[in-house]
Amino acid sequence: MIEYSVAPKGRSRQEASESLLPPDIAWIEGRCFSFFRSIVSVLLIIATGGLFLLFIRWSVRIYTLAWFKICPLESATRILIAAKPSTSPISSSKRISARVSYTLLTIEQKPTSSWKSLTHRGDRCVWKSDQDAFVWTANLLDNNGISGCPSNFLPISELNSNLLGELKHPLHGLSNAEAAVLLDCFGPNTISMAQPMLFSLILSEVISPLVLFQSASVALWCLENYWAYACAIAFITAVSIILSIRTTLSSMASLSKLANDSGIPPSIFIIRGDDQRQGSIMGPVLIPASMIVPGDLIILDHHGHGEYPIQTLPCDGILVRGEALVDESFLTGESIPITKTTANLHGHDGFEMIENSSPSLKRLQQGNIDRASLVYGGTRLLEATGGAMMRATATGSISLRGRMLKAMRYPPPLPSVDQLHIDALIFMGVLGAISIIGFVTTVALLPSNSLVALLVRAGDLITVVLPPALPASLALGTGFAIRRLAQRGIICTAGVMNSGGSGNTIGSPINVAGRVQMVLFDKTGTLTEDSLDVLWVSEAKNSSNHSGVVRLMQVGSSPSSSRIRGALATCHTLRMLGGNLVGDPLDVTLFTWSGWNMEYNTHGLAQIVVTSGNPSKLPSPGDQVRLAVVRAWPFCPLLRRTTVIVKRISPNANSAHSSEQSHAPSSSLQVFVKGAPESLLALCDPTSVPESFLETTLPAWTRRGYRVILFAGGMLPLSSSSWVAAQRLTRAQAEEPKGQLRFLGAVVLVNSVKRGSWETIARLTKAGLAVGMATGDHAVTAAAVAQQVGIIASDDDHNDGVIDARSRPVAVLSGSGFWVNERNEAIRPVNDDSFGCVSKGSGFSSMLLPVPPGYVPVVSGGDALAAYLKAIDSDPSLSLIDGPVRVFARLSPDDKRLLVESMTATGAVVAFCGDGANDVAALQVADVGISLSTSTDSLVAPFCSTGDDPRCVLDVLIEGRGSLGVSFACFRFMALYSMIQFTVVSLLYTWGMNLSDGQFIWQDLFVILPLATAIARMRPGSGGLSSGRLPGRLVDPSVLVAMLVQIVLQILLLFLLYAISVRIFPPHAQILSVCASDDLSAFEGNMLNSSIFLFSNFQYLLMALIFGTWPPFQEPVYANFLMVGLILALIVCNFSILLSCETSLMSTLFGTVDLPSVFRIGVISGLIVLDVALSIFLDSLITPMIISLFHRKKKRNDKLSAITVS
Repeated sequence: MIEYSVAPKGRSRQEASESLLPPDIAWIEGRCFSFFRSIVSVLLIIATGGLFLLFIRWSVRIYTLAWFKICPLESATRILIAAKPSTSPISSSKRISARVSYTLLTIEQKPTSSWKSLTHRGDRCVWKSDQDAFVWTANLLDNNGISGCPSNFLPISELNSNLLGELKHPLHGLSNAEAAVLLDCFGPNTISMAQPMLFSLILSEVISPLVLFQSASVALWCLENYWAYACAIAFITAVSIILSIRTTLSSMASLSKLANDSGIPPSIFIIRGDDQRQGSIMGPVLIPASMIVPGDLIILDHHGHGEYPIQTLPCDGILVRGEALVDESFLTGESIPITKTTANLHGHDGFEMIENSSPSLKRLQQGNIDRASLVYGGTRLLEATGGAMMRATATGSISLRGRMLKAMRYPPPLPSVDQLHIDALIFMGVLGAISIIGFVTTVALLPSNSLVALLVRAGDLITVVLPPALPASLALGTGFAIRRLAQRGIICTAGVMNSGGSGNTIGSPINVAGRVQMVLFDKTGTLTEDSLDVLWVSEAKNSSNHSGVVRLMQVGSSPSSSRIRGALATCHTLRMLGGNLVGDPLDVTLFTWSGWNMEYNTHGLAQIVVTSGNPSKLPSPGDQVRLAVVRAWPFCPLLRRTTVIVKRISPNANSAHSSEQSHAPSSSLQVFVKGAPESLLALCDPTSVPESFLETTLPAWTRRGYRVILFAGGMLPLSSSSWVAAQRLTRAQAEEPKGQLRFLGAVVLVNSVKRGSWETIARLTKAGLAVGMATGDHAVTAAAVAQQVGIIASDDDHNDGVIDARSRPVAVLSGSGFWVNERNEAIRPVNDDSFGCVSKGSGFSSMLLPVPPGYVPVVSGGDALAAYLKAIDSDPSLSLIDGPVRVFARLSPDDKRLLVESMTATGAVVAFCGDGANDVAALQVADVGISLSTSTDSLVAPFCSTGDDPRCVLDVLIEGRGSLGVSFACFRFMALYSMIQFTVVSLLYTWGMNLSDGQFIWQDLFVILPLATAIARMRPGSGGLSSGRLPGRLVDPSVLVAMLVQIVLQILLLFLLYAISVRIFPPHAQILSVCASDDLSAFEGNMLNSSIFLFSNFQYLLMALIFGTWPPFQEPVYANFLMVGLILALIVCNFSILLSCETSLMSTLFGTVDLPSVFRIGVISGLIVLDVALSIFLDSLITPMIISLFHRKKKRNDKLSAITVS
């Protein structure tokens, strides 16, 4: 049972440190309605005209403070929840934290229920008064979550106190009363993915700050009769909202369909116990699948219950009887049938309580039992035999399927995305401050007799400085990039779940991909082919000169009855289904190579029968060998081996006779074990292992990147040589027959490296990105492949996918903190501080670098990974991204998640590329997850490739850099546009003037919007993965300096033109009287207005040319035919307006007046030429010099900081 600390009664806050809440909750706080606070809030809403209501709607924390007060959890009606941003072990000194999100929930309690509960992101928590705390229902389960006894995960006082003693038998079912209590506590066996209401989605979009600002701008323009541009912006805003809502509904509909259309039958047969608990069993009962609760005993073998066959498992559970063949492709993405066997928990009738075990035994049992006997909801049941039954252990949202769907629905916040959001807010905030200054200045200086007219004209400045077209241009840029990726077979799946609205384009996954600093790859199926090919099989045989020396002899390809082939044919969990072999592809490969045949022993007690070769091709029937598998222990990830007990039977024996022979005592019962070298050699008799195998042969194979599987065998003693006795054996007893197992031989397989792996790694490395590998494979094999593809520099180039045996040796970091070689021997003595790690006191303190010279450093999962992360965290001079370790091996899915999360917590932008279910957690927490699969589990990754070529990573990063460059270009262009137009309007306001509607329409609709669209359409350049790197922030000097320099230049030129125009053409009294009138649509053409309008037209074109691209990450302007054609067309149009401004057509359209030809050609054209020359000079020479000074100063400061820290 889980031990909980007793909290003080009447508390209002519950922390995550008590281990009662879901892992993504930091704390919860009790709240109840406050009459006083509500009165104050209502008064503030009235006083601010409703603005305060909008303000509190934007922040859950402020909304809670406005209406609710803190109260004890026990009496609370609302619960304020703070979600954890990260669970990484990296300390705050090296961490850039993501934002903390808050949620306010209403406590649920049905009239007929005795439980108070709350549901946060699908996780249900119930109130336990004895602990004065809310407890996550998953924490009511047993520590291991795998016990077949319901009472193990029910510390609930309402249950019968005798339940523990009465349900030790695995086939006892719950009573109806107990099931009702459990259903009340855990809730129905459903996964809630209900779609949000359309009205709430529309409301959340409409009241967002950006949409409100755009709406206010449209209303302001309508007051000024500026209908054309107002309608255009209103249309763009409406389309953006519709697309955002449509995408959200589509994504939620897909998840809801995934949750509901699981193929689970509506009704399930279960075993119910007697309510009186008098030892009788009520028998099979048909109940709705949604009513299943943890502890229910579910009938899987539907023989006799054919009306309701189970094709999809309804929940997680443990197999307590029989055998089942399941397809877990829903979880793994790989359609590999897996055999599940009865949980072998010894005790009462073969059942033992797991919580009575020691911690080490618990881990062993979990590794042995979970994998072999655990089944998961949502997986397909292909076949159930032997009266198969399962005990439900997790239902609804706490099942594995529920947790997976939750991960898809609620991806964790990423620090890198948050930083982009913050920068965008800073950028817009600065522009907003400028607009407020202009607003105040206008109110103070603008001549007007009407306050409304004065406020409207002053409000124009705010809409000018904060351009409503900016979000549309950003959305176009990311949309074009995502479309180009889709054309290459790469689907962006995480637009809404990760961004959160129509105005949040800057944080789109495609933009984050442009800032990647580290790329981690899985190995099998990602860098290497998923399938394994047999290179050769070697068999251990005694030397022919009777010297007693055992040698490895290569086995030929023709069928043989040797023991190694018998082990190949039987040591697996393959099954025949529809005449085809189903199971692990590796087992299929090995069995096919053996040349044996398989048949089901449908009437006997043996599981399968295998026969050597084809009887028609054998010299005599006596040459044929038949082996019956009478007991099998599937592959255990903790032990890293598979074990079977087989019996040799007569070639002509029928099934019934085989059954009888299986019962007869015989010495022919033998054990075959298949597994990893480090696991199997520990079981073998040392004298049976060939000389130099450990020192020479095995290291040579592994260093070449080969996968090596060893086989061992032995005879069982006579006392265990019957079927009944074999069923009573434990795995440990079977693997230790008399005289230990003898080494039989080895199978050498190769994972061919994909053709695209070398190119991908080479280009990433050339681009200056850190590249690493995170795999569950052996450290030596992982290091070999890393050298082969170029992650680690090798002494030899690759040759046909094989690394030469002279490749660099491997140094593996042990859990104790020292570097060890392939034989687990310390590379240097412990007292040598030159290498390895040093333990100070009782803790692991730091790692002393460099690693042993000449070795490839590899960090394994588990304790070694934890030690490495602790060393990185404790030493400021060490970096997890730029450190020497590039290969991480023997990683579990949780290890991969921990590694990636620790990297992202340091502020680095990390991409992870994987292909299977063991990569789901890492794909989810990575800044950029790229899955080489489109299976259900891959939906957690922002990018999914329809192919399996790792070169898709290059496409994502190149398009990401291009999209991010577009975002920066749009920001800079729009900032220049805003400041130019702000200056124009401010200068005209000094005389009470403004641009005409026609002038605004021309510049906004026919100049700015087309140019912004052309900029957004910029494709990535040929140097998309050059060694340079885009700035990581909008406030980076390389973004701001160029923009500020051009802003100053353009404003100075406008002031110069203004001064010249006023001096030559001072506005007369009639113009001033019209401008000072309260008629917002009144306009009188004049020379000052015309000259500034004509000149600013060319300023916008020049800024588009300068800031329209970001080489080398985007194509040059001349390569964008749309941009070139548009600029040429606008140049022609602007010169036409300039040269014919006095015509009636131009006067009607734009309100221009006749300007002297000398002024048009001498002053305006001269300023245009001067602007072009100065802009190019500043952008190509002065701006790079200033940016270089900033970078040198930053490097100098960083160097001084590092010296100070050291």
